[in-house]
Amino acid sequence: MLMQTTLENLIEYVENTFNDDELNDYIEMTNFVAGNIYKLNKAINDIEEDLIFGDLSLEAALKLDKLKQSLTQEINKL
Repeated sequence: MLMQTTLENLIEYVENTFNDDELNDYIEMTNFVAGNIYKLNKAINDIEEDLIFGDLSLEAALKLDKLKQSLTQEINKL
């Protein structure tokens, strides 16, 4: 059996157990937000990793701040 995330397990359970479009819509929205959180976190980690190897430019610092704000907004959606 493949290792699945909790969200993937929930989606599979709902698809196999319920026939509820509204519930499926909520799960799809949650999955979308989770994907956004993953992408934002990866981008933040990439910029912060660059800090280890050199100075952070003003442009990168502003981008990092914007990404962190976006990440907070996405987390708050959950």
